[in-house]
Amino acid sequence: MNVLLIAGHGNGDSGAVGNGYEEAELTREFVVLLKENLKSFCNVTLADTNRNWFEFLGSNNYDFSKYNYVLEIHFNSGGGSGSEIFVTTAESGITVENEILKNLCNCVKYHNRGVKRKDFRVISKIKSQGVCSALLEVCFIDNSNDIEIYQKNKNKLATAVAKGIATGFNLKYISDKNSPHSTDVSEKAKDAIDWCSKYNILPPDIISDMDDQKILLCIGLYNTVKFLAEHI
Repeated sequence: MNVLLIAGHGNGDSGAVGNGYEEAELTREFVVLLKENLKSFCNVTLADTNRNWFEFLGSNNYDFSKYNYVLEIHFNSGGGSGSEIFVTTAESGITVENEILKNLCNCVKYHNRGVKRKDFRVISKIKSQGVCSALLEVCFIDNSNDIEIYQKNKNKLATAVAKGIATGFNLKYISDKNSPHSTDVSEKAKDAIDWCSKYNILPPDIISDMDDQKILLCIGLYNTVKFLAEHI
């Protein structure tokens, strides 16, 4: 699975400001932390952080089709508190976004402001290419309590968001992404688990509580049946 992370604002646009911080700086900090936590589950790319993607997409086209999911990072302002996430009005499912918010808010007791729908430019441009996308407002930059919690727990928060994405997409930990045998283990695992579930190959209680050994079992069964189907 391929995920793209976009840092909001930048290139002369500070975004929101508060408590001595600029949004553009925080978004760039957080996408780096998030990539480090997420790369154990899938392929992760950082969009060019020297670019203001809102401005760029206002007059330019960009091909997002090679990605399965794009997450744009922002920090909120306006006197509120907590975390929220936006998807476009064209997005059909919000399972991943709910998992992101649940993990993010539970780990530091941020107020969960929910999943909302609004056609912001960047995520709308991405969704128009058929790619799922979302805009995460990590917390309120102008709320002293929110930002203090962020500064003390930024890596923990990045881990929580990564876990939310992994849970939402049913991604599994890749222990050695440099191995020649694990080029796209997460995709193979997802196909195998979906197949075992669809044809009732394994009991539902096993499917719902997967560990590394069970994942390997699913992949083995899936590959065996696929081989037999192709060679008999």
